[in-house]
Amino acid sequence: MYKVSVLFLSALALVNAALFERSVYEQQFVNWMKEYDMTFEGAEFVERLNNFADNHDFIVKHNEESDSTFTLGHNQFSHMTFEEFKGQFLNMNMQPQWSMTKKFKNLRYATEGRRSLAGADEFDWVSKGAVTPIKNQGQCGSCYSFSAIGALEGAYAIKTGNLKSFSEQNVVDCDSKDMGCNGGDPFQVYDYITSQGGACEETSYPYEGVQGQCEQCTVVPGSAPTTYVQVRPNEDAMMDAVNTNPVSVAIAVSRQLQMYQSGVFNGMCAAQLNHGVLTVGYGSDSTGGDYWKVKNSWGTTWGEDGYFRLSRESDKASCGMLEHASYPVLGDSVQVKSNGGSMTGSDCGGASITFSDFQISPDEIKKNEEITETISGTLTKPVQAGTFDIVVSMGGNQVYSNSGDVCGESTFDLPLGAGHFSFKGLTCPANPGPVTVTFTSMLPNIAPSGTYDIKITAKDQDSGPLMCIDDSLSI
Repeated sequence: MYKVSVLFLSALALVNAALFERSVYEQQFVNWMKEYDMTFEGAEFVERLNNFADNHDFIVKHNEESDSTFTLGHNQFSHMTFEEFKGQFLNMNMQPQWSMTKKFKNLRYATEGRRSLAGADEFDWVSKGAVTPIKNQGQCGSCYSFSAIGALEGAYAIKTGNLKSFSEQNVVDCDSKDMGCNGGDPFQVYDYITSQGGACEETSYPYEGVQGQCEQCTVVPGSAPTTYVQVRPNEDAMMDAVNTNPVSVAIAVSRQLQMYQSGVFNGMCAAQLNHGVLTVGYGSDSTGGDYWKVKNSWGTTWGEDGYFRLSRESDKASCGMLEHASYPVLGDSVQVKSNGGSMTGSDCGGASITFSDFQISPDEIKKNEEITETISGTLTKPVQAGTFDIVVSMGGNQVYSNSGDVCGESTFDLPLGAGHFSFKGLTCPANPGPVTVTFTSMLPNIAPSGTYDIKITAKDQDSGPLMCIDDSLSI
């Protein structure tokens, strides 16, 4: 497979690396080509040998540093300069999203983050069965789709107890707001999956690694995000988020990460965010200190079987990981339909209560009859007091709003005898655990027919987001 003439040509190459004799680089390179099943001939052989030798010296010099908490090593990218690697794999080109004008219709914002909510000192969604095996984006700049789809796979697994591998190729081919193999934004991926009605399974739309014609596929029921949450750029908020769901993040990959092999990375980062990955846990290492566990999309031959660990010592150490972090919310919902009308309810996410069960009665929705929605979920922090707001809109225009005490029951009469709303909140003080709230509505015959979008939000005694409910009543 590797001809003598090719090896002879290598003797003519000017190997720029200087730590070892030429023969050392040549033998290492030939062994590497065999391991990764690569063949180069002529001038390309010379070029790739030089790149390999330069990377070899780069690896050796770093690994000789006694105070380093991570090691570098050869992988499938050893024949590439960093400029070449960057052009092919690091084209996300994202700015810190928190500082940008928000243009995403389903975006919600996470709480400030409280370390007390983060739970254990170590957490890993891989061991909890919410992370699919390592994938490989190949030579396509589709990291953003792997990052977003990974977060969606986690959300679906957590919600249903069923881990499914969803299709990145469907996003590459069909998401017109992103750029296929030339980069994109996870927020836009969430919007696309929502508009499609859910994600397709990997088996029905397998990954090709090139952008092709958009094909039809059957979406998985219950896999469409109702909203998505942007994580505030601090460590406590990220820890809270990771305890909730695997988190899509963007990082600033450098040459050291190109050649990363193992350990807690706290080395040099690039100047801007350029690569999408998935944060799946966190922990602490006796040598490297506190770290984030991150899933990459470069196959299992890179890093720690496809994963890597980023230092939690600072945002700089974690290569900007806190600046563009998000996860989708699938939000259990229920819909009641009849000849008279319909009603749906869902959790819109980003709050201390996660609602998972919506019961709407009666089965037949009519004017001039009370409709009761009983909503159950889990509270994650103690609540002593708080307030709620209710906003009603039709056709995108607000038609009614009011507020009240989240502890207890409030009833509001609508103007001009157009019905009433009632909200029965928490029994305070409320401790972490199961909770139930009730929303009752009645619209008389004189109320305009159409779809009423009803949003109920609440804040706790610390002004932190407590609940978020989206209802849609068509009558």
